[in-house]
Amino acid sequence: MNFIILFSLASLAGGETDGGVISEVQMVVSELNKSLPKPIDKSSTLLGIEQQELKLIYHVELVSELNEGVSLKQFHNETKSAIEDKMCKNKSAEYFVNNNINIVFRYVGIDGMPLSSIPINLNECF
Repeated sequence: MNFIILFSLASLAGGETDGGVISEVQMVVSELNKSLPKPIDKSSTLLGIEQQELKLIYHVELVSELNEGVSLKQFHNETKSAIEDKMCKNKSAEYFVNNNINIVFRYVGIDGMPLSSIPINLNECF
């Protein structure tokens, strides 16, 4: 999974106040959204990134049906684990932790119906 915003935020110095951080992230999110939607991997597309103060919501659409026999709970747990593992390996994720930025991935199916809202916990990474 390619987390483009991580790399863009890595270059930011970090605001001294929540307002400074919000402004920095807002600029990056605005720029990134100009190039979306964009494939994340062979099974999903990043549709857009929404900012709500110190919360980022990644809107993701699956490009195919869930594999047969995979429950929504299993999809949620496996996807959460994969995202957290990938993000924890990226040092630029420290920006999120250091600036109290919360991350949520909201998945919809190929039919546009909501599948899962996955809060990501990066506090244990660093």
